Amino acid sequence: MNYFCRIFFLGLLAGVSMPGLCFTCYLTLVKDNCWLDYRVNVDVTNVDTDTKLFTMVVPEGKKWSRTKFECQARETFQLQSSFTPVFWAGDAGKTYPSARNWSLPEAVTGGAIAWNINICYASDFTSVPMPPDASGACHCDLNGVPKVAA
Repeated sequence: MNYFCRIFFLGLLAGVSMPGLCFTCYLTLVKDNCWLDYRVNVDVTNVDTDTKLFTMVVPEGKKWSRTKFECQARETFQLQSSFTPVFWAGDAGKTYPSARNWSLPEAVTGGAIAWNINICYASDFTSVPMPPDASGACHCDLNGVPKVAA
């Protein structure tokens, strides 16, 4: 649980209201069709605190994974990925950063009860090599990935 959420819960215990500090977020990681035969790991880090929040895993043969976590407005996340099995021995242990950081909105608006961040592997990451058997027509397909329950 992050620092601000702890403060929120302490405030609740003390009878002080601190609305809007904690919110529910989901990160949905979808592998493109060229990566279905590989296990993909993604570490999620809070950029502002330089704290690793969690690791997501999409195993071989599975198309997607979703993680629920506590977040707050204006948080920014950076992702670092890896995959197995590697195709070249020299790539063992190598990681690939996200092509950008993901920032949450400035405030909770419109009655939103959760935010979802969709990430596509491998297009949202830099320098990820193409699998040797890939056709080159790689794309993420969100069909079959359920929407976040409201």
